[in-house]
Amino acid sequence: KFELYPLSFQNEVSNNNMLVAAPYGGSIAITRNPKKLVKVQGVNKPIIYLYTSSGKLTAKFQWNGGQLVLLGWSQQEELLCIEDDGMIHIYDMFGTYQHAFSMGNEVKDTKVVEAKFFVSYSGTGIAVLTSVNRIFLVNNIVEPKVRQISDIPSKFNNLGLKAELLSVIDFLGYGGQIECWCLVHCDRETRVILSNKDGIFVIHQSHQAATHIPFDNLFTRHNKVSSVIAMAVSGNNRHIALYMDTGHLYMGTIDFNEKYCEHYTNMKEPLENIAWLIC
Repeated sequence: KFELYPLSFQNEVSNNNMLVAAPYGGSIAITRNPKKLVKVQGVNKPIIYLYTSSGKLTAKFQWNGGQLVLLGWSQQEELLCIEDDGMIHIYDMFGTYQHAFSMGNEVKDTKVVEAKFFVSYSGTGIAVLTSVNRIFLVNNIVEPKVRQISDIPSKFNNLGLKAELLSVIDFLGYGGQIECWCLVHCDRETRVILSNKDGIFVIHQSHQAATHIPFDNLFTRHNKVSSVIAMAVSGNNRHIALYMDTGHLYMGTIDFNEKYCEHYTNMKEPLENIAWLIC
């Protein structure tokens, strides 16, 4: 192999930094990873750097907002910055501030612990998971209408407890704390696929019922899995892959009606993420 051209940001590629690339070979944004504890000198405000795909620095600016959770790009190559209070700040590809919107008061009060971007039938979507185990989403950042995804069915639901108490029970781990989740666009609606210690749940945006799929329905009996470490949906939203705590990899259709394979990876190192390639 040989080098086509030097990348000026190659020293910034590390686990201590967050690096996100825009779709279709677009711009690249790099900043300090908010999940990593890194000793810094001077002002403790992260700098966001914007590069072309060939490594040329196009802009940089200091982040003066709240606690960053995630950076991402829209399909129109806009930089999206998510704060833990649910504020979404939007910049153009040259780092010029455009506007912002909020994911709502409940998200603001309970704080975002994880966020994801997805492509919906109407544009670029954003989903956030709060500290009380609830998911909120917008299907299009151009017209951000916030929707709450229905809660995971809990064995405590039939006891007549208030929603606030059920949320606390879930947070403490008795009702099924969300361990892993992803979003799927199918038939002009957004679905959330998530996992907890009780198995897989598929929740449709259009109705409240959640489909529960126990781990025993996906894996052979001798593979006693108890949690999902990572999950990934293919680019065409037709296939899904699950990596389990036992080191087993599951691949099948997005509706879980057909299993392609169940493979033991024999990996010794902990796995952080999996992804599909377009070949």
